Amino acid sequence: EFTSPTRGEDGRPNMGLGEQLRYSQPNTQLFLNETPQGNGTLFVTTQHARWLHETNQELGFAFPWKTIMMHAVSRDLASFPHPCVYCHLDTPETEDEDDDALKELRFVPADVDTLGVLFGVFSECQALHPDQVADDEGEFFYNEDEVQEGAANDTSSADRVAAHLDSLLLNGTGQPQAPPGQFEDDDTDM
Repeated sequence: EFTSPTRGEDGRPNMGLGEQLRYSQPNTQLFLNETPQGNGTLFVTTQHARWLHETNQELGFAFPWKTIMMHAVSRDLASFPHPCVYCHLDTPETEDEDDDALKELRFVPADVDTLGVLFGVFSECQALHPDQVADDEGEFFYNEDEVQEGAANDTSSADRVAAHLDSLLLNGTGQPQAPPGQFEDDDTDM
């Protein structure tokens, strides 16, 4: 669950050991899913995206970077009424998928010209926390030699795909399905 950060005497969030503030953006609205939480200050740290309400001292959130799967600048007013930094959260899946589960965050700064800066700082801090590759997942990036070697060793699947594609082009008699000339260019002048 996401913590409600405590505040220091200066109004800033108390941070953990080694946690550093990289950027703060006052006058920023927070939306959890699409529910507004009010206006506050966004604190981007090396460990969390933290948001503290400007007047309600008890309201605040700390989102660890490991829980933010993806972030982007959204300016599409058809999908959300304000330009924002959109975040999709990695929340544990449950058997009875709760439609009310927190899956999305939207940070809406009053100054929309800061969206690019916010995105850059989010990217920088997120890069400090790369995803761990599970043992059974393997590597997803291959160089050209590995791809060529894999293709050369897997001719059976390539042959099956080629045969399937050929069957789609032939009508069972060995003849093309399309009537002759159907796909020829029209030679008439316009």
